[in-house]
Amino acid sequence: MLTDMQQRPTSQPTKKQILLSMHWLVKDSRAGDHLLFYYCGMYLLTRWPVLLS
Repeated sequence: MLTDMQQRPTSQPTKKQILLSMHWLVKDSRAGDHLLFYYCGMYLLTRWPVLLS
């Protein structure tokens, strides 16, 4: 679970950590497996150049 309430950097919901976690979820999946990706949270609108970093 990724959350901004954790102290560990690998638990922070950054773009990098979200993508790494999604890769971890699917890397060993096989045909017929069922996977769940659930997002619950808020968002923050930022200026376009910030989104690229």
